[in-house]
Amino acid sequence: MSRRPQLNPGALPPGSSVGPWQVARWHARGGNGTVYQAVKQGQEGAGPVALKLALYPEDRRFGREAGLLSRLQHPHVPRLLESGQWRHPSGAFYPYLAMEWVEGVPLYAWGQGSSPSSRQVMRVLAQLARALEATHAAGGVHRDVKGDNILVQPSTARAYLMDFGSGIWTGASRLTEEALPPGTRPYRSPEALRFHTARYEATPLDDVYALGVTAYRWVTGVYPERSALAQVLNPKVAPSLAALIERMLAEAPEARGSASALAEALEEAVRRTGPEADVPLFFSKGVPKAFTASVQGRARMRPFWKVAPLVGLVLASMGWLLLLRPPLRGGAREPVDTEATAGLATAASTEPVGSQDVPSGGEAITLDMPQQPLPGQLRPNTSGKCPGRSHTPIRGGCWRALEGGAENCGEDEYVHAGKCYAPVFSRARPSTSASPRDAGSP
Repeated sequence: MSRRPQLNPGALPPGSSVGPWQVARWHARGGNGTVYQAVKQGQEGAGPVALKLALYPEDRRFGREAGLLSRLQHPHVPRLLESGQWRHPSGAFYPYLAMEWVEGVPLYAWGQGSSPSSRQVMRVLAQLARALEATHAAGGVHRDVKGDNILVQPSTARAYLMDFGSGIWTGASRLTEEALPPGTRPYRSPEALRFHTARYEATPLDDVYALGVTAYRWVTGVYPERSALAQVLNPKVAPSLAALIERMLAEAPEARGSASALAEALEEAVRRTGPEADVPLFFSKGVPKAFTASVQGRARMRPFWKVAPLVGLVLASMGWLLLLRPPLRGGAREPVDTEATAGLATAASTEPVGSQDVPSGGEAITLDMPQQPLPGQLRPNTSGKCPGRSHTPIRGGCWRALEGGAENCGEDEYVHAGKCYAPVFSRARPSTSASPRDAGSP
């Protein structure tokens, strides 16, 4: 008589019950939890929710995340609906969180496909700064702000700050004893990376710095370097946006300002900046490939435009400004994301691993091409052709092939048939009305 495979919290089949929720489908998996799309039993017409289930019994990180989310009520943060414990047939208890479902695209993928202007970028950054403002006002620190933890709705350019699994709040207990708290190395502040004794306590200004790294990488395609202003790498960046990115990346924490002050500055810049802020930041939709650079032998960094003919001229005209740059921007020279053991990455493979063994927390997350187009992704016409000559129709969506094989795929890029692809999105339209009620997925 054969043994039935043990029920795996990382790969629950559709129809499984977790508390009052019924699993509809597998959605994504990170180091410590799996996200399912689910519905409330008896209220299926109310719409889907994001059900985040721990991979390990009695994982205390979930209680801390629930504690922080329960303190937040903000239009750019997914709302916590319920938290509880799921009893495994073995008798072990696995914590879970039920949140509003957000139908969106990771920030960098949206930026690659939509070619936003500086004004659109500042609008999105202002939304995120307001989300951080609310987090900090509640006594919390996100501690892992980055592109993978931000979703954007392509049709409205409305942004959501996701995945508070690395976050902490006043009064929450410590879960680890490492010198540095959970986070991703390229986004850590200079003061955190200089810290070598006892334990570093992240502050709201660490979140502001990480938002600056996110903005810089969004508009340039690379992590911040010690001698490269965003406007140098991409001359299409409006001076007002470049200045605000520089402010967020200031070496001195107090020079960055609070998330509240940053949001006000961004909103003011959106209103007052001239037509130079309406120029698309990239030459074309998708992911133009100007050049590749190898950093520490393995990571690719790709600016999204043909920068070579322009950088020389800009460097000559802005050389005096480079001399005034701070000598170092913390850990920005390290382009490889090194996830700490907390939090759930938004970007994940689109189907669960076949093994019924619970995955280890240190495994990397692979981005396989989804079976259906992403929200807002361009689709082939009735003849099966995509609008761009460099676009390839695959699985009902339009994709742009990238250089290199699957092993060189970066963040928010997808593997198909051994090659790496980036999705192509339609240009987002600014929202002209009050934001509708949306759902949240970590």
